Amino acid sequence: MCDSSDLTYRSKLKSGLLRLKDWFWCGSRSTALELLCWTRHQVKSPRVEALATELFNERRGGHWWTTQGNAWALYALSDYLTRTETGNRTATGKLAWGGESAAFALSGKPESKTESFEVNPEKTATPLRLEGLKAGKLYTEVRVEAYPPLHEQPAQDRGYLLKRRYARIEDDGTLSEPKELRVGDRVLVTLDLEVRQRANYLAIEDPLPAVFEAVNPTFKTQQTRAGEQLGLSWLSDFHELREDRALFFADHVAPGRYAIRYLARVVAAGEATAPSAKVEEMYKPERCGLTESTKLTTTALN
Repeated sequence: MCDSSDLTYRSKLKSGLLRLKDWFWCGSRSTALELLCWTRHQVKSPRVEALATELFNERRGGHWWTTQGNAWALYALSDYLTRTETGNRTATGKLAWGGESAAFALSGKPESKTESFEVNPEKTATPLRLEGLKAGKLYTEVRVEAYPPLHEQPAQDRGYLLKRRYARIEDDGTLSEPKELRVGDRVLVTLDLEVRQRANYLAIEDPLPAVFEAVNPTFKTQQTRAGEQLGLSWLSDFHELREDRALFFADHVAPGRYAIRYLARVVAAGEATAPSAKVEEMYKPERCGLTESTKLTTTALN
């Protein structure tokens, strides 16, 4: 049961948080502000624990990516710990996986313990367990790293679908298959990007193979004039063409399909591999996409 004044307070709290999220674009800051409000309004609500867990899980590499994100997150979590975790903070137990085990003991002071286990096929079906645990509340984090012995990188879709295409630009500006590329040929590089939900601060990096170099289409030379209308067509907030890669950045991207194009030139003969192009959200790098790597062969002028 709650009276009308409590409903009014919750309504104001909700509308205020919505306005804050409009102004504070950083997800971590928004979560931290909401946690601060709830811990001071109703500290025993299940929402408090859910928000604390959400904010803690938004860390990447031990921080929240921005200066203000870090400041608000630390402030909110400190306030949360002060108001909720006042009992015994010691913890003991054993971490076990696939026949291996490691005991740990945490005192009442702030500290952490780290244990590493080697990944092998015999353990893949075995769960990682906390055994003999004696603790009031324990926060855990699992990180898995694996490096397969592959020379060719397959495409990956972790929220974004990215594909890369090469085409030779003929003297009349038409496009043809990139077969039998020779030194001096101009190449149109196309990155096809599928964005499924609204994205903020999107970064795209396309490494060039060693036999290519990017061409700046603003230089009106005879060598670029035939293909200059095929150059940069996606409106980035910022882009950068380097000798070995092309970079594109957009602050806000609506759902849809996009084609990003730029020019390159064959500068050397030989065999080379173009590493995977990558797209990722700068503040949510777990949402990303990779193209497959591409092998190219170019020849010298006759």
